[in-house]
Amino acid sequence: MFHLKHKSFCLATSVGKSLFPRTLIHQTPLSCDQHKEQLTENQKIEPLVDYINRNPRNLERLALAQKDRGWGRGFEGNESTNHPSRCYYHRVYMDLSSKHVTISVQHSSGDTVIEASTLEPNIRMQLYAGSGVSTCENVGRILGERCLRAGISCLEWPLPEQASDSLQAARQAMESVGVSLQEPSPRNLTYNLPHWKPTGPLPVELDGVIEPPTPKQVSNE
Repeated sequence: MFHLKHKSFCLATSVGKSLFPRTLIHQTPLSCDQHKEQLTENQKIEPLVDYINRNPRNLERLALAQKDRGWGRGFEGNESTNHPSRCYYHRVYMDLSSKHVTISVQHSSGDTVIEASTLEPNIRMQLYAGSGVSTCENVGRILGERCLRAGISCLEWPLPEQASDSLQAARQAMESVGVSLQEPSPRNLTYNLPHWKPTGPLPVELDGVIEPPTPKQVSNE
């Protein structure tokens, strides 16, 4: 019996040596050049460490960037729960006083991007007065040209119900330059889930039974 056990032990050790050779357990590490030679073409591609987005407004120009619509993500008939609303990319603000006129473009982040005002000496010296309808018209035209040079062609400037003549003159001046005072609605790239088709027999129609109304889905636009 001892001889048979010894044979089985020798057989097990020989099988273990064949399954786990010593060369695999004690393998010498490869050098950097040998490791690169074993890589495929896709594995040789190294990602960029420093990436610089040269056009951060690309998604805004394509109307793909989501607008800030508040915590409630908007309701039917009320597009925003924030006050003041920031459901825009760029918006025009006008500060009109008895002596000066300032029209600025503000980003949704709160930063002022472009501004034109009669407080600038180069603009004030070309005007007859620091305020008025004609002054607002000229300042609006200058702001529109600056927006086009900066690459902003669409702005959000809601018109109130009782708009003054100065406000309407500034809006018309910006539109005459080629600036649109209404931004495009953002594209909704989401899809409705789940993707399934009803199977089985059709539901039985019963006389006098009214089905409950299905909830209305509010779009993200």
